[in-house]
Amino acid sequence: MDILAFAHLPSFSTSSFLNVSDVRLIDPAIDPRWDEFVLAHPFGWVTHLSGWKTAIESTFSHMHARYLVLYGRRGEISAALPLFEVKSRVTGNRLVCLPFATLCDPLVSSRQQVEVLLDAARDMLKEVHASYIEVRTHGSGPLMPDQRLGSNTLYRNHYLRLEAPLEGLMQSFHRSCVRQRIARAIKSGLQIRMGAHESDLAEFYELHRSTRKRLGLPAPPRSLLMTLWHTFFPSGHLSLLLSKYEDRMVGGVIVFKFRDRVSGEFLGWDERFRDVSPTHHLFWEAIKMASREGRKIFDFGRSSSADTSLMTFKDRWGTSAKDLPSFYYPPYYGNRASEQKRSFKYRLVRGMCRTLPDPAFRLLGSFCYRHMS
Repeated sequence: MDILAFAHLPSFSTSSFLNVSDVRLIDPAIDPRWDEFVLAHPFGWVTHLSGWKTAIESTFSHMHARYLVLYGRRGEISAALPLFEVKSRVTGNRLVCLPFATLCDPLVSSRQQVEVLLDAARDMLKEVHASYIEVRTHGSGPLMPDQRLGSNTLYRNHYLRLEAPLEGLMQSFHRSCVRQRIARAIKSGLQIRMGAHESDLAEFYELHRSTRKRLGLPAPPRSLLMTLWHTFFPSGHLSLLLSKYEDRMVGGVIVFKFRDRVSGEFLGWDERFRDVSPTHHLFWEAIKMASREGRKIFDFGRSSSADTSLMTFKDRWGTSAKDLPSFYYPPYYGNRASEQKRSFKYRLVRGMCRTLPDPAFRLLGSFCYRHMS
């Protein structure tokens, strides 16, 4: 669809109480109201914080934050649609809420707010000469005006509620595939250490990168994890758990922490030590940490609906699962995103990840993260 044709499409909003002229841009990095709003909003998460904007923009020069907000009568933020303008000659210019975020939502409380913010986003689409809008959701899906948006459900979220005592949680895990593996890890002498220095992160990154290569997935640029570390580790929103075996790092996981939720985000393990189950040990220790800190949910992150082995792994931890719908404007981009996931190019990239030598694999990862956010 030609960008100029957007002007002839009906607006999302039909309300006379709010309209697109009420929407404003905000810079979360300089406006203290933003993080206060994120902290108070039920959909708020680490990736909504101003630090995420700073981290993404400092790592990727072609991504620019354009956060849309509505204000209340006293000047407080009442709703927001955090967007990034992503420029790419390969995958097309677009507006995304939010790049690289496994969980993200428009920070809204009514469909009326969503409609007005989407009207403003549609106007912005024309201004920046982008092709489409992508809004990823976790809890806000029922508020989206889906009759005027395309959608798909390519991912699911697995999470574990932590209300039960740790002993009760352990009993909910699959006996042979989880509980016995945790016992094996403990018996083998695996030790958990909390990463506290940039050198710990650097060592973990190499393990994470090699894990992604083995699984046929591009690895994020090292600079992204370093920036996230410097942004969120000092504030306590990020922790790094390292698994050591005979003085060797054999596994690690980066978790995000915000309010009552802890989420495993980046994982790596040394395949040579698979028999001592470092991954199961790491997740169990992260769950125990979350429980000790009084969190209510441990999040295993998102999984592709097509990755049945990964979803089975997460199911065996006694998790609940929910769909993570993404919404698109113009609507037909929802189908295009689904087709790309099944395309020959996607399968080719996965095959290349497994077979390329390390220098080329690093370049491929940088390319994919630049163009396929």
